[in-house]
Amino acid sequence: MIFLFPAPSGPPRSVVGSPRSQSSIIIQWQPPDQDKWNGQLHGYIIRYKPSGYPDSTISYHNITVVTTSLFELTGLIIFQEYEIAVAAYNKKGVGVYSDILRVRTQEGKPTRPPRNVKAVAVNST
Repeated sequence: MIFLFPAPSGPPRSVVGSPRSQSSIIIQWQPPDQDKWNGQLHGYIIRYKPSGYPDSTISYHNITVVTTSLFELTGLIIFQEYEIAVAAYNKKGVGVYSDILRVRTQEGKPTRPPRNVKAVAVNST
């Protein structure tokens, strides 16, 4: 008898994220419930894009080490919210993505001084 297992049928659990810097976010997760693996896991896919831009390109990062449950997304836009999801995969394909996680990178310092600054005396003091 030959068993053909489908892709994982459950998402990674406990997906959390937090800003690490003004251009990076740390993502952490737990594997899907083992009864949803449908065979041996081969890794994870992290899917992310800037929030509020429906036409923006979705980026992907492939994690090929199954024991990894922490990853830092780098090269992100300063003070931008990102929509992030994680899915496990096996030899049959990518499974179910986690719920979308929204995380904003940290603020950066201003790159230019203020422009058109004006002051007006309100009274004599």
